Amino acid sequence: MKTTTYTIAQTAVQIRVAQPEPETIYLDPTAQDIYIGGSDLTVDNGIKLTKSLITPIFIRGGQELYAITKTNSHPLIVLSESP
Repeated sequence: MKTTTYTIAQTAVQIRVAQPEPETIYLDPTAQDIYIGGSDLTVDNGIKLTKSLITPIFIRGGQELYAITKTNSHPLIVLSESP
């Protein structure tokens, strides 16, 4: 397992690059609600992750994942199987 902390801002940040194999990752927004989605992500079309609530996300092989916030920049901890 690998833990990575990303700084998420008001511009979409890629938090998972496409991998050949599917995997489940765990997301923990530690300071503010964060929105996740595809490369066209906005706070209006993203899926909201609640602050301090660990959320498991299953991602199929070949897919990417992005994150964004409404205001400022905030940390997002991602636990994944990928190196």
